[in-house]
Amino acid sequence: MFRKIFIASLAILAISCGNSDEKNAERLLEEGNIALSEKRFDDARNIIDSLRTTYPNAIEARRKAISLEAHIELEAAKSGLSRIDSLLEQTNREVERLKKGFVLEKDEKYQATGYYVVKNQISNAKHRTALKAEVNEEGLMVLISVLKGQKLNHKSIKVETPSGESAQTPECFSFLHHSVAGYVEESSYKLGEDGGVIKFITESPGNITVTIQGSKEVKYQLSPSDKNAIKSCYELSTAMTKQRQLIQQAKDLNTKVKFYLKKISLDESQNAGAEE
Repeated sequence: MFRKIFIASLAILAISCGNSDEKNAERLLEEGNIALSEKRFDDARNIIDSLRTTYPNAIEARRKAISLEAHIELEAAKSGLSRIDSLLEQTNREVERLKKGFVLEKDEKYQATGYYVVKNQISNAKHRTALKAEVNEEGLMVLISVLKGQKLNHKSIKVETPSGESAQTPECFSFLHHSVAGYVEESSYKLGEDGGVIKFITESPGNITVTIQGSKEVKYQLSPSDKNAIKSCYELSTAMTKQRQLIQQAKDLNTKVKFYLKKISLDESQNAGAEE
């Protein structure tokens, strides 16, 4: 008799504890819904995690938490998309403003990608020793060292201020070709693979000495117009890179929104079927 009473007491206690867990878990769900309504998405996620950890046996509350979690992720994605769209609109305007100082050079027959070149560098940097810059249609900036009239097989360049501060590119292959002005040797350095030379030029006030390093050294002063052109290319490249990143983020968030809309719709259909 005592054994039966003891077992019954345990059963009642288990039911009581289960009911208590469900009630406490329901309170957490309410807090999660409040956090969601206030767009405190990280807080809402933490509440869901706490519910699952603290009340593993609150089956009904955990089922509701799955639905709440989907709504949290949906609203977080929508909020992020709204922010990205606003930033992208601003960045698009900035890119178009910067492009006004450039000309797009592209041979549709032979080139898959064109290059934006600063207007005053289109003709005057082709047949003289100089640093020229260009930005392709994907936003990648390239710094080109042009050496006229000599064959040095130059593989790197060094830029230096009068105070002795400097930056130098890593070595790369140079390209030699003939033009109406004679030999023209070029070596190219992509932004990010240039040893910090491009950023050094854009951030250094005053004069800059360029040293071409090959079979011998050739030094010259970087002209103010070429320096400004490099700075303009850097600004355009930075803006276009940001634009491309924002476009990708918007695509990712749109995919996320579609996923959770579909998930929520499917869950609601399944729940409606179960109730019937």
